[in-house]
Amino acid sequence: MISNPSKAAVKITGQIQRAFAYIDDGSSERIRHMEHGHSESGIDITGTSTVNKDVKASFHIDMDVDTQQQNSDGTVNGGFGGELSGDINTPKVYAKLTHSSLGAVSIGRNSAAADGVSHTQGHGAFGWGGALMLTNIGDIQLRNTADQSLSGNNLDERMSTVNFDPGGRSPMIRYDTPRVAGFAAALSHEDAGHVSVGVNYGGSVGPFKVTVKTGYHNGDGDADNVAAVGSAIKHSSGLGGGFNYAMVMDGVEDTTANASTANTDIDEHGWYANVFYQSKFSEMGSTTLLGEWQQTRDFGASGAEGNAVGVGLSQNVDSAALSFYVKYIHVDVEETGESYEDIQAVESGIRMKF
Repeated sequence: MISNPSKAAVKITGQIQRAFAYIDDGSSERIRHMEHGHSESGIDITGTSTVNKDVKASFHIDMDVDTQQQNSDGTVNGGFGGELSGDINTPKVYAKLTHSSLGAVSIGRNSAAADGVSHTQGHGAFGWGGALMLTNIGDIQLRNTADQSLSGNNLDERMSTVNFDPGGRSPMIRYDTPRVAGFAAALSHEDAGHVSVGVNYGGSVGPFKVTVKTGYHNGDGDADNVAAVGSAIKHSSGLGGGFNYAMVMDGVEDTTANASTANTDIDEHGWYANVFYQSKFSEMGSTTLLGEWQQTRDFGASGAEGNAVGVGLSQNVDSAALSFYVKYIHVDVEETGESYEDIQAVESGIRMKF
């Protein structure tokens, strides 16, 4: 913590994380090394100062380092991609004024009000972000069953690697209400003209911790509209689960500039569910055993359906601010007039916070 009487008190935190995966696309195998796709290595710089007894000012600078970019390396098994490293970007850079009873207004590059609804989860386990199970293998190219040749379609062209999460991060103005009786809401307007709204509840009901979120993102005629709902529940015993759903609606206006997109867009659907058990079996830290399922329909082609199943665990090492995970993923994609090989992967990663 850095503090100066005439300036904001500044706090610097961050994380280093990496992952690797063994991937079998039905014809060839490879071990890949990558940034963990759920969140990048990076540095967070935050600052706060007091305007008066009711108003506080703050800022947030989020810098991602060595961000994963899946660019084909063109050297080994053409159906696989590679990673270009050495990148730095800033997904969040904003200033905020917060009133003790009226809420907060922020301006700058920030998360849209509905951002994250499709990723709702109740366990917080590293490596298991809600509906993000395909982020590290989305650029794997599907192979034809008949002769194992490359189909020309990547996995992320038939299954959404983010479960159609509404919103994103861009320059905007955002307003967040105070939380009242567990409920809160947000509204944002982006530089592109997109408008996003989100409402959520978080609280305890008897022995259960409950989270429910819903959001809608309007693409202002140049992008699709997305509605989503997310839910998670966790019992005091450590048992829990969740279910998320998102629907992409054709919101692109049929203008000359958007004709190709408008004429080909169809409504798309994404489902995600998980079950887990979380407990501290030793002094090392909490262990989370998980199973998850994701389905995408009508993405990239009418009638296309992709299903993915994942099982594994995540382990915290509290004394070292360390976490690691391992999981197995099986993916099956079906499409009218096509027959694809299944994709299998064993994935593992590690994260250290500071």
